[in-house]
Formats: sequence, structure tokens, C-alpha cells
Amino acid sequence: MSKGPKPKPIEESFWARVEKTDSCWWWRGYVNNNGYGRLYVALKKKSMSAHKLSYVLAHGDVPEGMVIMHSCDNRKCVNPEHLRVGTASDNQRDAMHKNRAYFSRIKGDYHPRSDLSEISVARALLVKDALPVQDIANALGTSKSNIYKIVQKVSWPHYRPHLSNAFGL
Repeated sequence: MSKGPKPKPIEESFWARVEKTDSCWWWRGYVNNNGYGRLYVALKKKSMSAHKLSYVLAHGDVPEGMVIMHSCDNRKCVNPEHLRVGTASDNQRDAMHKNRAYFSRIKGDYHPRSDLSEISVARALLVKDALPVQDIANALGTSKSNIYKIVQKVSWPHYRPHLSNAFGL
């Protein structure tokens, strides 16, 4: 008999970390240095890519030697409709064909290390003068320093919010 809490089913643990929008479904869990979401899968006793796990949950196992490719080129997207099977060569050809930018040129939601969506940043900027920074950070599930960087235009310096952005309109 094992001790400790029973692990949550993988689907429950996975979907609790996903923010669904009309297009990309944003991974809000751990993101590695390459910008891909990862989740520890207790049954397999290993960490898996969030986009691969999304594909497996929606479509079944990935054939041996194949990779999961993003049609949207958003490394944090886990929308199964944006994922497809291909070879590593297919993935490299796709990247070269689309002339993908380096991280320094990628802005906003699409930057692999961004933990906030454009909607969240708009909300933070909308209430920055009315609420303490810590309260904003808690509400958005990020750090106080992250909110300071947004307000000071260190993070998201290109972003100019409109009231409609805060509501996802």
C-alpha cells in the first residue's frame, strides 16, 4: 500500500494548466529553456512535452521515430488541431520554409518564455494605478517582479493596450 496523496489523472493535471482561446490553447505550466511546455507524467515516470501529451490525449500514441509539429509555430500551444505528426526532417524543413525568428525578435504571447497572454498584460496595465502590484500578480498567476517589469516597459515594451484588449475583444 502506497502512502501519500493519490496522483491526479493525467488529463485533469494537464488541462488544469491550459488556457483555451479561439485559436491557440496556451500552456500555463512549466516551460523549458527552449520555450516548450513540459509536464511530469507519473505513470511513465518521466517528463513529457506538453504539446506531445496534448496530441496523445486527443489522437493516441505518436508513431515511433516521429515528432509532433505545430502548424501555428507557437511552442506553448497545445491545441490538438494545431498539432500534426511528422519526421524531424519535416520539422526542420517547415522551420526553414517559414523563416522562424530567433527569440529576440519574437514578441508578446508568442515569445517562448512569456508566461502571460496579451489579455493578461492589458488587464495588468488597466489596473496598475488602482491595485497593489502584488494583488495584480496574484490575480494573474505571475510574480510581482514580472508585473513591475511590464509597468516599467522592461517586459512587453512594444505593447500598447486598448480597453478592448483587456476583455479579449
